Amino acid sequence: MVAKKEAAKTTKKATTKSTASKSKSVTTKKPVSRPAAKSKKAAPVQSFRLSRETEKFISSRITRQTVYWLILALAILAMGLLVLKAQLDILQTLNEISEGLY
Repeated sequence: MVAKKEAAKTTKKATTKSTASKSKSVTTKKPVSRPAAKSKKAAPVQSFRLSRETEKFISSRITRQTVYWLILALAILAMGLLVLKAQLDILQTLNEISEGLY
């Protein structure tokens, strides 16, 4: 009997909390419409929404991204040259071995 009364009390409390939370979420204020003021601040970029371009698509300015791509290109070129040199050394060694066999 006591357990049923306690269970009934807890369910009543839960229902009052849920109705209170529903009433709070229902009473939301509508935004006040104001005339749009032009500001010089750039609008924050939001995903999947159109935003204004901050700079031209084709620009000749050197940026951080330009420096990163330049470093990456130089690293790839250096690795390619090292591999090419290693291949040429191996071919030269193989030629010397084949000449020594005859």
